[in-house]
Amino acid sequence: MISSNLPLSALRGFEAAGRLGSFTQAARELNLTQSAISHQISSLEEALGQPLFVRANRAIHLTDAGVDFLRITRDVLNRLEQGVARLRAYSKPGSLIIAAPHGFASCWLLRRLPAFREAHPDYDVWLYTTTLAIDLEVDEVDIAISYAGNHDRPAHAHSLIDEFVTPVCSPEFAVTHDLGDPADVARVPLIHDERRLGWTEWCASVGIDHPHVEKGANFSDSGLALTAAELGQGLALGGLALAADGINDGRLVAPFGPALETDETYFIAAHPDLIEREPIVAFTTWITDAIAATADAVRELAPDHDNDNNDTTPATPSPSSGGQT
Repeated sequence: MISSNLPLSALRGFEAAGRLGSFTQAARELNLTQSAISHQISSLEEALGQPLFVRANRAIHLTDAGVDFLRITRDVLNRLEQGVARLRAYSKPGSLIIAAPHGFASCWLLRRLPAFREAHPDYDVWLYTTTLAIDLEVDEVDIAISYAGNHDRPAHAHSLIDEFVTPVCSPEFAVTHDLGDPADVARVPLIHDERRLGWTEWCASVGIDHPHVEKGANFSDSGLALTAAELGQGLALGGLALAADGINDGRLVAPFGPALETDETYFIAAHPDLIEREPIVAFTTWITDAIAATADAVRELAPDHDNDNNDTTPATPSPSSGGQT
């Protein structure tokens, strides 16, 4: 709980002064007087019980506590601005706010959204990409798409598609490096993302002792890792749910297997109190149908795995289920 003594109105003045290193410049940026900025920061320091700035010879610099609090303040102000921007969607009738991982949004959902708009022209999609877990109880979203292990299934969630990984690269990269055998991973640049199952596990599964398996380009986002592979920057361990379109279009190839099951899944969820809203029903039904074709493509790319048990029934849970499917 935020202390009632903390002057929240002073946070923007503190952020500006900390960023600019000057009370005068902060005052100019915020259209305030220098004394007003000084007073705001003094009130913050009094509430926090410690100095945030060292004032010496008409100059200021942040204390260690000030550096830490500036980082927190920036995060708070950024999240507040994002929240205010997202609230604009609620002034639009038929708005539908969808949260999704960036990789899923950029590699799969974005190219299919025009089909949803054509089928449902009365609904306006607001696509919010985030790496953070969505809490449907507090976050202002209608639908949350997430990527998680099956043992970490989000509340109220329905599975969309199970994920498999296999080596992928651009066609040119495959030809240039004469790729055709799993052992070839030991002689080409590798691309890493932050999946739980990575190159170390893949190499172990095929009996390859790669002495430098951890080397290569690293990406926090799976979509960017695939883009790097498309650009010929290396061999990525691509998630097939995201890479299937690129393989089908010829932008990527899978030069060899195997494809490994990750025990991770893309899920979709909505708050059970909202699940019967028409836009949510329309989107969950549409995406369940649309992703079935990708699931078929993944089965073809991972023929050694029986993923026919992938849950592709309509994503709208019955009221009696309490939102769990």
